Amino acid sequence: MSEHGFLVLADISGFTRFVAGTELEHGPRVIANLLETVATQLAPPLEIQEIEGDAVFTLGSDRALAEPAMLLAVVERAFIAFKQRQREMVLDVGCTCQACGSIPNLNVKFIGHYGSFIRQSVAGRAQVSGSDVIVVHRLLKNRVEGSRGYLLLTEPALIRVGQDPNDPEIRSHVEELDALGQVRCSVRDLDSVWRHLAETTVVRVAREEALLQVEVLLPAPPPVVWDWLFSPEKRQRFESGVRRVVQESGPDSQVGVGTRYQCDHGPTRTLETIRDWRPFRYCTRDVTRRPGKITLRVTVDLEPTEGRRTRVTVLGAPPPSASWLKRLVLRAIAPHIAAGLEVDLRTLATLLSTS
Repeated sequence: MSEHGFLVLADISGFTRFVAGTELEHGPRVIANLLETVATQLAPPLEIQEIEGDAVFTLGSDRALAEPAMLLAVVERAFIAFKQRQREMVLDVGCTCQACGSIPNLNVKFIGHYGSFIRQSVAGRAQVSGSDVIVVHRLLKNRVEGSRGYLLLTEPALIRVGQDPNDPEIRSHVEELDALGQVRCSVRDLDSVWRHLAETTVVRVAREEALLQVEVLLPAPPPVVWDWLFSPEKRQRFESGVRRVVQESGPDSQVGVGTRYQCDHGPTRTLETIRDWRPFRYCTRDVTRRPGKITLRVTVDLEPTEGRRTRVTVLGAPPPSASWLKRLVLRAIAPHIAAGLEVDLRTLATLLSTS
């Protein structure tokens, strides 16, 4: 007996190129981890039918998905979980192999169709079949441009979820499938959902939890101060002991959340990872010292004052994941770090007043 419901595929874009061009040990493991993250968010309420290499095939029968409109929220939840897990992997300071370095290039797309299917058993394995199963799989190879994350819904699926076809967040799209003819679809950009979440998620060190606090008044407006504080070249002019600062690429091509900086201090090195990035207002970074892997979360806050000056406040505290032992170590060395930060900022004040 046939059933009706949603047929949804989540497919990791860039899988073939990623696995072929990276270490065998880490490449498949990364894909499996990301795919599991997506599958966990889809089911329930959807039902996992099969893992297909770089994709997970799920079903949402009318019996199981009583509220069809839930599908959009389920897909968004799965996409956000993918991006969060991807970011965590990117920010992992423990591995610098080619596979882990290529994680930012991955994305995930979702294909949704509504139709009928028949459950059957083949060689002892449960499967579904039918023309609508073929349609959703054929739509994996589509003409949607770019490598962004998106949700492609066929017209039957769009109608079923009750989505307004005139919604400005979606655009019409038509696929031509051999022997199946034209399939009318809609495409919704999911990367914009993630960007909005990232923009509204605040990561700051609170004063009450800070182990160190430094405040200095600088003789320049916030845009000028911001440029000095976060330009790799200019930082070397006022930060004591810094031989070289190299900016690495993050999840996006521009500087922002996930961007990393390698800082050479001679006998030691630090890896700085941006956790929150609000230009000219504040920035929060996780600063990890090597050797030792002691991480300090630092928020640099810029406040404009009279006379085109800027009050810079630096607050530092252990990140939430820090162990009790590392918290003790940070508490012991915090005064030394604070003293060094104050010297650096006063050096910057001198440079700004003479430039």
